This record gives sequence, structure tokens and C-alpha cells, in this order.
Amino acid sequence: MAGLLSCIAVADETLVLEVPTSQEYASSQADRGAPERTRRQQSLPSRHAVARASTRTAQNVVGRLGVTSAAAPLYAAANTRSRMIARVEAGTYLAICGSSSGWYGALMTDRSVGWIPAHTVKMLEYEIVGMGGAPRKATPNLDNPLLSGGQRTILQTAYSFLGVPYRWGGTSPSGMDCSAFVQRCFRTVGIELPRTAREQYTRGMPVPVAQLQACDRLYFQNKSGRITHTGIYIGDGYFIHSSSSRKGVAVSRLDETLYTTMYAGARR
Repeated sequence: MAGLLSCIAVADETLVLEVPTSQEYASSQADRGAPERTRRQQSLPSRHAVARASTRTAQNVVGRLGVTSAAAPLYAAANTRSRMIARVEAGTYLAICGSSSGWYGALMTDRSVGWIPAHTVKMLEYEIVGMGGAPRKATPNLDNPLLSGGQRTILQTAYSFLGVPYRWGGTSPSGMDCSAFVQRCFRTVGIELPRTAREQYTRGMPVPVAQLQACDRLYFQNKSGRITHTGIYIGDGYFIHSSSSRKGVAVSRLDETLYTTMYAGARR
């Protein structure tokens, strides 16, 4: 059973959304050949959200509430060529935290984002508010009119690699390291960056944290001051990167302790 994604709707009622993580979905598929009793114990979460009265304690909006109008798959990226991470039934409530060209990004219980065809989701007039702490909107809306065409292209490319495994020295969609990921994303708009994060750090204009914009390149250093990691800022305090600790391309918050400790600077 998936962990619970707890939210507060603006109508002062707590909505507990149950959406399977990719690991839980894979486990449920593996158990399909098990006896009926076992399948019942390890089935996917209920297709219905649970609502109960509650006092609103926070105002951190993480997205809007949607409900599926038909059974639909959830993918690791906003295209059908990416890995399918789950399948939800009609009537499943989802926390919609982003959109991209006919797709909605749904917040999973492990804080990752699964992408579902927009035509299968009916949006409801509820905002979803976190119980506390920073909002967990993992990806910005690519339809944001403030994004330039180049920024949108870079971010769309970056999101298409979500879930691609981390591989040191790798440069292909079957596995890539952090600097190859950034290099490939910027190459789509004609910007050719050096191969390593250390070399990339020497290119471009320094940008203060307070002035970060979507598609600024972020760089991180080890204890000796050597640049060892890079990623792409996507807005709202989030960045996307190919991470060895996350086992591949993923979205993280820049204010996480690990990254604030290692942060070296940004380039534009």
C-alpha cells in the first residue's frame, strides 16, 4: 500500500490522496500471479480519496485537485515513450502540480512526479495545501508565459530525461552523469557546453541566488572546493539534475541541507 499524501483543500477539509509509487506499482504487478488473498493484501490504493474535517494549519499550495475520468497510465516523463510508473483507475483523485503540452504532472506519495494525459483528468475547484514546510511543487508549469522559447525547450528536454539512470561518464538516454545531462539539455538550443562540471563552471555570467531564473546552471563543490556536480534551476527553489544519490535524473530542492552545504554558484 502506498504511503498517504496528505493535503488540505481550500474548503477546510483534509484530503488524503493515495497514489502508488513506481516501486509499489511494480510490486503489485509482480504479485498478480499470487493467490487472491495475497493480491488483496498488496493491491494498489483505493481509487477514492478520503475526506474529513480539519482545521487549516498551513497555506503552502502544492497544486490543484484533479480526478481521473477514465483509467489511465502515469509515466516518468510527459511522453508515451518514457517508462510507465503506475496505472490509476477512473475516479482517482490526484494532486496536479504541473502541466506540459497535453499532460498533467501528478504528485506521487514519494514526492516524485508522474505524468498523465490531460484529457483523462477533470480539474476541480480546489487548491491543495501542504500540512507544513515548503511547498512540494516539483515542476513548474511549462505553459508559463514568462518562460522564453529557449527556456521552455531546455526544461522540456530536461523533463523528458526524468528517471533516466545515473551513470558516471555516461552521455546517452540509457544512462548519463550530471554534466552530460546539462550539456545535452543546452545543446537543444544551440549552446555547446564543455563536458565536465568543472569546465562548465567557467562559462557564463555569475548569478546571485536571489536572482536565479529558470534554466540557470547550478554548480556544487566538494569539501576541497572542487566543482563536482551540476544541475538546472527550474524555479520556485527547485532544480533538476542527474544524481548518483537519487539513482538518476530527478528534481530536488536547492535549500536541502546537502545542496546548501555544497553550493558553489550559478551561471547564466
